[in-house]
Amino acid sequence: MYTLVLTHDIDYLSLKEIPWFCRTLWGFSYRCFLAAFTSKLGTRSFRRRARVLWDGISMPLIKLGWRSDPWASSLEQMIEIEKHLGVRSTIYFLPFPNQPGSTPAGMAAPYNRTSFYDVGDHSEMLRLLESEGWEIGLHGINAYWDESSALEEKGKIEEILGHDNIGIRMHWLYYNHEQTWSLLSRVGFRYDATHGWNEKV
Repeated sequence: MYTLVLTHDIDYLSLKEIPWFCRTLWGFSYRCFLAAFTSKLGTRSFRRRARVLWDGISMPLIKLGWRSDPWASSLEQMIEIEKHLGVRSTIYFLPFPNQPGSTPAGMAAPYNRTSFYDVGDHSEMLRLLESEGWEIGLHGINAYWDESSALEEKGKIEEILGHDNIGIRMHWLYYNHEQTWSLLSRVGFRYDATHGWNEKV
């Protein structure tokens, strides 16, 4: 018997929220150019390629608010697709903005690990999603290696949802061997979905 589990990590909710100097913002344009001029889009039409190229070129206009932000509507579009297909996913939200966290080696994580949305500003959306069948989880920052951080991060999502039945997947899949599972168990997470990658499980 097989089970298909749909999950999404919400690192950003819009392009506009990302600072000008952040590599992620310019990476968006780069990926658009790459997709428009390579086989990344497969056999899709010239019109689709032109649209992707325009998204990359017009990134400064999006950032300035002179053009609609394609990332700002992507979560809503994903939800509508899942409603149409009759499925529900788990969506992991980061607990705090402007915190890149720490690496497994105990050093400061790269700046581009930073998120810029405040999940507290989206509390109503999270509660609505959960009431309609989506599972809301924590996209942890430092919860994988520091117990006080794990409690604080879990507490933020609990405060929004009004219960403590929370699962976790670490941002950038950071992991500290068996110590992570022991720590997350003590803190009371329902499960940890970190230990898996696109290339392997």
